[in-house]
Amino acid sequence: MPEITNTALALQKASEWHSITLTKRTFNFDRFTTINKGGYFSLRRCWRIDNSPNAYLVSFYNSYNNAAAKGSLDYHSRISTYLGSFVQFDINVPDTIIQPFTLAERLMDLLFHENIHLNNHPVFNKKYILHSTDKTLIVQILTDELINEIGSYDGLNIEIRNNTCVIYFLSPVKESDGPILVSIAKKMTELNQYFAQPAPLNPPST
Repeated sequence: MPEITNTALALQKASEWHSITLTKRTFNFDRFTTINKGGYFSLRRCWRIDNSPNAYLVSFYNSYNNAAAKGSLDYHSRISTYLGSFVQFDINVPDTIIQPFTLAERLMDLLFHENIHLNNHPVFNKKYILHSTDKTLIVQILTDELINEIGSYDGLNIEIRNNTCVIYFLSPVKESDGPILVSIAKKMTELNQYFAQPAPLNPPST
């Protein structure tokens, strides 16, 4: 399967810059609401990033329905392999969602103004929506460095729930996914150190 090859290539790319160690650690993804879990959703393997107890790379199966033929009402499930990263926070982080900005979400934002706009980050604002249960706190926690890196990529999905975080792409695994997911996960874990320090943060402006 090409996706298996892509997984190996993604891991190889990530391991050029980071230590990736296979582990038997497992996670419960039921808490994450943005992952549309098909009938065949299952975690496959897990790798610890740079020996961190807080950052992991995970591969998982997911499925969605395809029409058997154009115009047909007969559907079959297509199972694909995906890659994501999982982060455990040592600090209290409000439940937050960062997703690509679609036309529907732009219309919702115009009507209800629920999206959190970061004035100093026009590229991020153009690509992504940011929703959080605590706007003030999430702006304090998310650093400019992290926001800039997220904004430099397309198609990232990030969900923080119960002080854990999943980072993934909606499309099946690609070779380029590995280094991106590892880099974002590592910057997420650095928030544990930044936020614990007494010195004030330099949060992105709203």
